[in-house]
Amino acid sequence: MWEFLTQVLTSSNFWMILIGIVIIILLVALFGKTGLFKIDTKHFKLGESDDSIKERLIIKSQLDASHDFIFALENKLIDMTETKEPSDFMGRILEEIYDKTVNWIAANHIKNDEAYISCKQREILNYLYTKRISEPFKTPEFKERVKKWVEELIDQLADTRELYSKQK
Repeated sequence: MWEFLTQVLTSSNFWMILIGIVIIILLVALFGKTGLFKIDTKHFKLGESDDSIKERLIIKSQLDASHDFIFALENKLIDMTETKEPSDFMGRILEEIYDKTVNWIAANHIKNDEAYISCKQREILNYLYTKRISEPFKTPEFKERVKKWVEELIDQLADTRELYSKQK
């Protein structure tokens, strides 16, 4: 047995075949990574389809829009306070609200219908009321503002998905 292995490993044919197989595997991986072709089985996926690229683009656009929208609210919220300066507490709350919208986007089922919007409005308001917020943020007027902002955000995210879904 050892003699056979020695012969196989020292033969020039073995090394040429081994090098050829390695080169073929590297070429397949390279072509798959660049998207020239796609292999998709139950347990193995190589290459990218246009759908996965488009889906990533939709999600990235939604995340960017969500981030810009939420952190633009900071100036509106500052105007409601007496200090007229940003606070770490406010920034932390906005960051946590942004995290909630990231979860909405990741779930990939954002809709423009009233029931969905109402559910998300309640989710954000419930979150806000679990924090120690000052009096200007406890008024019915502020509650209506938050509802309007959440509705605008959801409309923007749904419109982004719809825009990219129509493109081919």
